[in-house]
Order: sequence, then C-alpha cells, then structure tokens
Amino acid sequence: MEAEKKKIGGPLTWIKGYCKLCSICVYICPAKDLMIKGNEIVSLGKCTKCQLCEKFCPDFAIEVEK
Repeated sequence: MEAEKKKIGGPLTWIKGYCKLCSICVYICPAKDLMIKGNEIVSLGKCTKCQLCEKFCPDFAIEVEK
C-alpha cells in the first residue's frame, strides 16, 4: 500500500505516512514557507522550488515539482 500523498501548496507534496514531523523542512526552508500545524506540514504559499526541504528530509516525506 502506498503512503498518502497530499498537495500542500504550489509545487509541494507531503507524504504523511513517511513524515515524523521532525521539522527539518521547516527550519531549512530559506523562504520560511513551511510550518507544522497540528499533525501536518502546511505551506504558506512562498515556495521558491529550491528543493532544500526535499533534499534534507531524512524520511523522503516532501516532494518538490520541478
């Protein structure tokens, strides 16, 4: 069974089943686009497609459309 994928804004897809809410993506984002709200990652609509969140996520829980 594939983990649930959720578009969270712009080019970002969050894979809930992989995510441990470690917040690395929140802190690494230079645009300050991501935040944790409840038990989810949400986008504030400021993504610049730098892909740092995708590259640094230890659980492969963020995908950035190229």
